[in-house]
This record gives sequence, structure tokens and C-alpha cells, in this order.
Amino acid sequence: MENTSKNIDMIDQFIANERKSKIWTIINIGFFCLMGILVFWLAWSLNKTNAKYKNINIQLGKTQDSLKYALTQLDAYNTTLKQDSFSLSTRAGNYDSLKKVLDTVVLLYKESQANSIDKLTATADGHINFSDSPGESNNKGTSYIKPSQNIKNIIVDPVKIISHQKPAYTIYMHCMPGYERITSALSKQLVDKKYIIPGQEVIKGITFNPVVKYFNDDDAEEAKKIAALINSSGDFFSGTPAKVLKLDLKSPENQLEIWIGKFQQKDIHQLIKQSY
Repeated sequence: MENTSKNIDMIDQFIANERKSKIWTIINIGFFCLMGILVFWLAWSLNKTNAKYKNINIQLGKTQDSLKYALTQLDAYNTTLKQDSFSLSTRAGNYDSLKKVLDTVVLLYKESQANSIDKLTATADGHINFSDSPGESNNKGTSYIKPSQNIKNIIVDPVKIISHQKPAYTIYMHCMPGYERITSALSKQLVDKKYIIPGQEVIKGITFNPVVKYFNDDDAEEAKKIAALINSSGDFFSGTPAKVLKLDLKSPENQLEIWIGKFQQKDIHQLIKQSY
């Protein structure tokens, strides 16, 4: 009887343990299911975040490229502005000084012509007079001589006679450091072709490609002619040909500028630092 009772107790304990084991198994399975769901959710979130950051990185790359392009353009415009500022200070000063000289010369010329005419009239009075009708005579029997149109033009506007002569072009040479030898060789070629070269100036702090600049429409053809001469003068210009550019700056006619160098692309970090 005791054995039976012990067996029943053992069976009850076994059943209780089995129940506990099932409960803990269910709890563990539930826990691992939750952990699996959590891991799956974390993996999904991480994948979504990675995709988001990948898209952000793509957009950031595009933004950096746009910024680099914008800063490059800004650097190029800044270089052009410095060149134009330099040209403006040089050309304006030349224009004002030469304009004053020209006005003075024309004024003195007209005054000398007027004085000559007055003296000629006083000397020839009663002997020879000017008339629009050749061969006519006055009451004193003096013959009239009609002056030619060329003489009238000289007296009225002597600059017109000077303008018929082929002008001598003055070319101002500018170059980047390291391009002095190329510029000097080019200057010699231009001097041999009767161009006036006052000298050459080394421009520091900016980079630029070769360019021929002119300021008046009448000088456009000469600028194109000189650019063609430059581009056929050496191997450097075959890879970096000189362009022709007009600047709307006040300048005397028959004056051009030549800029020799090679534009250097700056690193984006330099451009960003420079923009501050």
C-alpha cells in the first residue's frame, strides 16, 4: 500500500514537473519569438536607415558637386573681375591722358590753321580771294580761286586726314608666373610684325587661360588676327588656344591686351576656405 502511495506521489510530482517544464518551454519559446521579432525589426530598421543614409549620401554628393561647380564658377568670375579691374585702371588712365593730348593737339592745329588763313588773307587781300565760282572777278579786276575740298577738310577736321593712315597697334602683355619665356617669345614675334609692345607684366594671385582682349568694335578684326597668330606660335597654344574677348571698358582705339597663362582648378576645400 505504501508503495502504491509513493508511486502515486511520484506520478503527481512528475506531472507537476512536466507542467512546469511545459510552462517554462512556452515562456522560453515566447521569449525567443519576441527576440526574433525584435531582431527582425532591428534588421529591417537598420536596412531602412542604411537605404536612407545611402540616399542622403547620394544627395550630399550631388550637393558637393554643385557646390564645387558653383565655387569654381565663382573663382573664375573672381579671376575675370580682377583682370577687368586691372584692365580698367590701365585703360581708363591711358584713355584720359591720350584724350587730353589729342584734344590739345587738335585745338593747337586748328588755331595754327586759323592764324595761317588770317595771315594769308591779310597778305593776299586785293590780289587773290576765295570764291565758290572759279574764274569770277570782283570790281577791282581781281580773280577768285576756289579752294579744293581737301583743303577745306584739313581746316575743318584735320583728324580725318590722319585716320586714312594705317594705325599702329599697342599691345599690353600680361602673364602668370612661369610663363615669362613664352610671353617674351610671343612679344618678339609681334614686334617683328610692327606691333608696339611697351613691356610685359607678371600677374600674381590669379590663374587664367590665354586671351586677347579688345575694347572697341573697330579693333575686333585685329584681335582675331593676333589670336590666330598666337595659336599658331607654339605647342602650348595648340592645347590651350587663345580666345578673343571684348570688354566694355573705356579705352583708346588701337590698344589690345594679351594674357598668357593656364587656369588651375582649385580643390573644393580651397574654394570653400577662399569663399569665407
